[in-house]
Amino acid sequence: MGTAAAASPVDANVQLPAAAQQEPAPARASKVSSSSASTSSSSRPEAPPPPASKKQHSNVTADMRRRGATTTHRGSLPSAFPASGSARDVFGAASRSRSTRPADVVVDRRLLQKYEEVSSEIARLTRLARMEQNPVASAVALQPSVVAPASSSSETQMLVQVNAELRRARRSSSQAIQSQKELLDKLERQEKSSLRRFFSLNKESKVERIKSKLCDKLSESVQVDEELQRLERRSDALARTSLASTFNGAAALTASYSHNASYSAFSGLQSVAEVEDELASLEREKDDILNNLFSAIRSPDVQELHARIAVYSSEIHACRSIKKQVDRCATMYRQALQLLSAALAAVVSPHYTGTVREFTQGPYPLAVEASHLIEAAAHGIQPESRRRYHAFAPELVGLELPKFPQAVADYARRARANADPNSALSLEATRKLRAAESALMVLQRLVIDKSGVVDAWKKRVEQDQEQAERGHEALEKRLHEQVAVLARSVSV
Repeated sequence: MGTAAAASPVDANVQLPAAAQQEPAPARASKVSSSSASTSSSSRPEAPPPPASKKQHSNVTADMRRRGATTTHRGSLPSAFPASGSARDVFGAASRSRSTRPADVVVDRRLLQKYEEVSSEIARLTRLARMEQNPVASAVALQPSVVAPASSSSETQMLVQVNAELRRARRSSSQAIQSQKELLDKLERQEKSSLRRFFSLNKESKVERIKSKLCDKLSESVQVDEELQRLERRSDALARTSLASTFNGAAALTASYSHNASYSAFSGLQSVAEVEDELASLEREKDDILNNLFSAIRSPDVQELHARIAVYSSEIHACRSIKKQVDRCATMYRQALQLLSAALAAVVSPHYTGTVREFTQGPYPLAVEASHLIEAAAHGIQPESRRRYHAFAPELVGLELPKFPQAVADYARRARANADPNSALSLEATRKLRAAESALMVLQRLVIDKSGVVDAWKKRVEQDQEQAERGHEALEKRLHEQVAVLARSVSV
């Protein structure tokens, strides 16, 4: 029995450890016989194992967990904490190769060339849009650096002279407006004085002198505004003519990426809206190119830089939108101030008779139109502008305009050429005429104050826009440098 077990092929393939070889022969023979018995009994069906108790089951489960925590299986995913040092070396080398080998990134050079062309075209169209929005400053800034035809030198000299006159006219207009405000304050103090009983004669003479000065300042302001508008139109026309001649002289040296070749020269045929549409389409194309590049590169530094550029770009668009609202508001306040200046000049004029009929046919309609302009300017301010510039916008939105007496308003609506001056409505409007004139003066002073707020708001928005544009240009320059480095390291 023992010799048959020793001659079996199973026993021939078994290699006993050194500790087993040192055992005595009887013990070794018993172990070999037990192994042969187990192999011979393997052909018979095994009986089901007895049910294990809860304690045994928990011990087995704990043992399996310990083995799973210390061993790896061929069919499972790699553990986050590999046990062997070789696995750690393999995964670390793979991650280092992905992060430190940019030469393995395959990027088409045509994509990079497309990015360069789109970026240059966006920069050119941005300059063109700035010139279109502010042609005077652009013409003066470009003239020393751009070689222009000899015929444009006289236009440039004329433009410089007109700009100097325009600055003087603006300074005179601001001084006249400030003088109006001071005279209106003096007139209000004289009318609200408590010494009316004792110094009535002296008070009336002072009021007349103040009204005569105010009439002179208002007439001067109206003339200065007319001259200012004429100079602005002339300056704008000269600037556009100078820019057109300059760009037409240099048009042969420029090339355009855009599909429309007419953008290569400043022809004046394209409006600001067309240039903005072209810019928007190019911006979308640039974003698509950058997204394709970033999907191939997967560099966190470049992606963070692109995110910061997007933030600055959003800030620039917000400032442009708010600046449009502020410009619209400033235009309406300027028109309202001109209307109120004309209306108040008629009231304080020495030729003013002081009848309700003259007031309702002359100054009152101008004051009503100015009130409508102020309300329209307040309605044009968006909630985002109020949130961003809470120091300026709320002062222009929640305005309480002075109300004219109801009797004067009813008389202005119902008055005809053959109106009866002895009617009850006419008598009531005559009694309320002084209150209506006071409301006109208060409205004039209110518009002067809020015009200063609009000017300060406009300066603040322009400063924010310039700051955002400087930051955007700096980040765009860094991104351009990184893309240039990538272009030198790509393999296709």
